[in-house]
Amino acid sequence: MPTCSLCGAPCRDDALFCPNCGARFAAPDEMPEPIERTFDEEVEIVEDGLAEDVLVDEAIAQDAPDAVAEVVEEAADAVDEVKEEVAEVVEEAVEEAQEDIAEIVEEVQEAAEDVIEDAEEVVIEDAEEVVIEDADETVEADDSEAPEADAYNPYAGAYAHPTTPEEPKVEAPRPEPAVAHKVYTTAGGQADGYQQAAYAASYRRYPAPNKVQYREALRQGWEDFKSMPNWMVKVLLLGLVSAVPILNFFAAGFAMRWGARAAFKDGRTDMRIFQEGAFVLGFFEFVITLVWGIACSIVGIIPLVGIVAIVLAAPFMQLCIMRLALSRQLGDAFTFDRIWPTFKENFGSTMALFWLPNLITVAAGLVFSFVAAIVSGLFVAAVNAESALIIFGLFGFILLLIGVYVLCVLSVGVMLVVFRAFGYWIAEAQPDWVADARAIGADRID
Repeated sequence: MPTCSLCGAPCRDDALFCPNCGARFAAPDEMPEPIERTFDEEVEIVEDGLAEDVLVDEAIAQDAPDAVAEVVEEAADAVDEVKEEVAEVVEEAVEEAQEDIAEIVEEVQEAAEDVIEDAEEVVIEDAEEVVIEDADETVEADDSEAPEADAYNPYAGAYAHPTTPEEPKVEAPRPEPAVAHKVYTTAGGQADGYQQAAYAASYRRYPAPNKVQYREALRQGWEDFKSMPNWMVKVLLLGLVSAVPILNFFAAGFAMRWGARAAFKDGRTDMRIFQEGAFVLGFFEFVITLVWGIACSIVGIIPLVGIVAIVLAAPFMQLCIMRLALSRQLGDAFTFDRIWPTFKENFGSTMALFWLPNLITVAAGLVFSFVAAIVSGLFVAAVNAESALIIFGLFGFILLLIGVYVLCVLSVGVMLVVFRAFGYWIAEAQPDWVADARAIGADRID
């Protein structure tokens, strides 16, 4: 029985396909006749094939440069086309941008011309009004001083028109030269004053700081505090405001304006708490306090030096805040060349003005701490520990809030007295500070 030449499965003699793998069996008459070649013939066939391969390779080598050159030319043409398209797009974009810019420039020029025309009209109208008012006042003054027009002169025998008498010529005072940089001295007078370089053009001499008694300033500050309308209600409200973050700027601004009024010798004691500009002044006061607090904390690394720094720096910081309260400009609070001589020459007065009223606040804080410690100890010493904790948690928190509010109210009252006293003291000790503030119109306080 024949077998399949592929899988070896037995097959029938007349089968055309293998029943196992499906291979087709060739019929005897379809079998190709074997080709009989000699070794030399096989070698010739192989050599002929190799020769044909060499010819093909040579043809490819000859045609390759031409093909590469064609590809390069096509790529260069494509790049040129892309460049032309990009250049066209860029030119169109530039033209559109130039047109837009030209339109914007024209609109800006038109708007500027309109603004200039409006400004010129306003300036011309204001100038005409001012000139007309000045002319009217001048005419009225001349008419009031001159004799009646067309008065009859019996000696001349005719009507005599009055003539304006010539005013006597008064020579303008020659300005004195600016004073060189000197330290304030106790001698005082125009010769020993101090003048900043920024003020040299005005030829103004700053007098030496006067030594003013602090007792009178404190007394006036206390009297004004008591004479404030509804002072108890205002102090309670200011204490509540000062206990709230951010809102406490209103309380500080109120105190600064309260003291500035005394410096400007404005005897009014009635002021609104929430007024325009008070919040900004309070924020500036916070900035100054923060700067001095950081400086004192750095110095306070050394034991006991921090306490001494706070005691000495607090009155000096109060003078800086008063400079700010007068001019309402934060930069004036850091003009140490004007503040330090005043503090040095009136060291005792400034220390007393600041610390005598504030000792009340310090003492009240110590008393509150002592009472809070005693009350907490009594609760802890209760028989029932659980009930003691509950009562202390509720009542202690309420007591803490009440104590903090009382301290805020007391601090506000002391702050008002201190600012008012410093205002009266500056009005006598440093009138040039007040004059500078008046010159810029900062003395108008609602």
